[in-house]
Amino acid sequence: MKKTTLLLIVLMWFALYLVQFSWLFMLLALFMLTIVEIVKTVRERRQLSKQRLLSLFSITTLFLLTMFDWNVSRWIEQADRAIFNAKRQEVVEQIKSGQLKPASKGYFRLPYSFPCLSSGGNLVWITRSENNQYVTVRFDTKNMFSSYSANIQLVYTNDPEVAANLEGLTELYPVNNWKVRSNWYRTYSNY
Repeated sequence: MKKTTLLLIVLMWFALYLVQFSWLFMLLALFMLTIVEIVKTVRERRQLSKQRLLSLFSITTLFLLTMFDWNVSRWIEQADRAIFNAKRQEVVEQIKSGQLKPASKGYFRLPYSFPCLSSGGNLVWITRSENNQYVTVRFDTKNMFSSYSANIQLVYTNDPEVAANLEGLTELYPVNNWKVRSNWYRTYSNY
């Protein structure tokens, strides 16, 4: 193996190793920029410009949003639920009425007439009870701040057995799982 190839492999490994610390690096950089902006604002306090105040506000806001990313993720998730609530309900009603029919139990790709309601190419997981009386529909709702392995789901069910399992999950892990409204649950893992 040539020296340049070996050096390239080592550099790529090091770069990939550092990617896992990207949040920490960004947080430190924004913290330092916030300190710099505060010092500059204090030095120029007699003749502050709008640009200086805007810069201080922007950098500080980015630092705080990065520092408390869990809250930002929750806000994005709540906004997603509020914006797409009616469309998700429409999908559920069409599945219940038989207008949307998956080929079998399992994943079903929603038609292009619907906006992106679920991660993974608008795939929803549909299960029906033995007598087709009850239906459960799961929407994956990962957002940009969740890790790839995070499995946040918005679940609709009118099946009492599945609802009991979800109620148990919400009681067992209430921080990550809760009932959104009647027949709708938010879960952070597979149930």
